[in-house]
Amino acid sequence: MKRKLSLIASILALCILVATAAASYYKYSQIVSVTVTGDYSLTLSTLAVDGRSITLAATLRNPSNDPVFNATVYFYKTDINATVRQSIGSNKTDPSGIAVFHYSAPDGGTYYFQAAYAVP
Repeated sequence: MKRKLSLIASILALCILVATAAASYYKYSQIVSVTVTGDYSLTLSTLAVDGRSITLAATLRNPSNDPVFNATVYFYKTDINATVRQSIGSNKTDPSGIAVFHYSAPDGGTYYFQAAYAVP
């Protein structure tokens, strides 16, 4: 009886260890509050839609409303509420502060996009 209890306890401990390892895929840091002075503006528009080929343009301006050159803009496909984002690529801004991105839609339907920029 004592041997069976010991075996059951060992199996239970092993199950807990495996479950803990499987459940701890990500480790998150603490939340950091950041206050940004002056606002960069990033606007996203559709330049063209040709069949399933979609051309997006993101325009980035600094707090003085000047175009930001050679900055990386990240493009995302998202849902209508922007709760789920899928990275689809990135591009650098030109001297006018515009980053263009071409997306090929796999199927017909409605698509939603967002652009992002890491403010320095």
